[in-house]
Amino acid sequence: MPVILMHSSLSEAQRREVASDDAPPIVARKKMAAYLEAERKLGRIRKGVDVDVLARTFIGAFFNLVHLETMNAGCDPAPIADET
Repeated sequence: MPVILMHSSLSEAQRREVASDDAPPIVARKKMAAYLEAERKLGRIRKGVDVDVLARTFIGAFFNLVHLETMNAGCDPAPIADET
């Protein structure tokens, strides 16, 4: 997450490294897409759904949740309960 937030301050060489196929955000997206593809083959996800877009959506939602929980620690009037 910090790498993504600091992307604009990276050198060109560092940007190429972050954008490589083995960068953690890319690997996470590919793993999520592979999982969703397996779920589609089992019939749990409709055939017309683009699993790559769905993977990006899930990861974006997770990123947003973690980012907001980290940045607003203790400030949320309705925090997520520990038991969830």
